[in-house]
Amino acid sequence: MVELISGQKSIFSVSQTETRSLATHFIMLTEDNRLSDIIDARVKEGCQNEEVISVANLAKRCLNLNGKNRPTMREVTSELERIIGLSQKELNIQENCKISKNTMDDASNDWDAVSTSITGDFDSGRTPSSHGEPLINIKTW
Repeated sequence: MVELISGQKSIFSVSQTETRSLATHFIMLTEDNRLSDIIDARVKEGCQNEEVISVANLAKRCLNLNGKNRPTMREVTSELERIIGLSQKELNIQENCKISKNTMDDASNDWDAVSTSITGDFDSGRTPSSHGEPLINIKTW
């Protein structure tokens, strides 16, 4: 998982003379609250911050030196499915909001079109009609 979210190999070069374990580097950065330093730019662009943090936390649990404290593969898949489910739910909410906004915008535009298309000679007390004749003759006393 760390390789996927970082875009780096499990052993990478820090300099020409030094190589480092990605797992160790990842743990050090997360403990220093510098997770963003290791996240691949494509992941930053394509995922929400909460998703990346959730996967990173899961990855960190998987790297625990004490095997008894690491999650089982079933727990890992369950957690990843939960993250994906939350992501899908968020996308559905965003899509519904876009649809609602577009519907409201369309209704507003339709109303604007109707309200601006009605014309008539209101100063004379006549109401508009399709033939230029008033629908009702209004007499004032």
